[in-house]
Amino acid sequence: TVTFACNARCVMCDSWRKPSEDELTIEEIERIFAQMPKLDVVRLTGGEPFVRKDLLEIGTLAVRHLRPIVLHVTTNGFLTDRILEFVERRPRRPLLHLLVSIDGVAEEHDRIRGHRHAWDFAFRTLEALAPRQRELNLHLGVNQTIVDRRGLEQYAKLRDRLAPLGIQNQAVIAYAESATYS
Repeated sequence: TVTFACNARCVMCDSWRKPSEDELTIEEIERIFAQMPKLDVVRLTGGEPFVRKDLLEIGTLAVRHLRPIVLHVTTNGFLTDRILEFVERRPRRPLLHLLVSIDGVAEEHDRIRGHRHAWDFAFRTLEALAPRQRELNLHLGVNQTIVDRRGLEQYAKLRDRLAPLGIQNQAVIAYAESATYS
């Protein structure tokens, strides 16, 4: 977890409630990475990792010190410009697995994410990256958290919206004890 800060207010997560002013600095992160062994997969997550303006530097340090086969980042997809910059400027090796969290189509996703433009932001990110996956050494996927019966109904709708982009969705079932911090 690179930050607890988040620009969404999801019904199934409350990481955004945790204070984030005492985050690790780049120097502290590099010292930690330098002490770790090589890892096959490194996952950068949050809160929302792209609220950190230095995520590209964190990712670059992870690649340099940990030499993963896969760098994995999970995002809500809101910050399209930052996400594009990260994907375009990062080292092309290793493979980047970018997982965008989308929990339903349009208003249903907005409701779950607690933001009235959540769908628009996330889908714009997917549309910008989907045709460039090979060029960017990128695997793009969607993670759908199912929080209620409506989510089950949304699964097929979301799958059908993603199919023209060549993106698959995977489902995760939320349960009371899965809330991130409370």
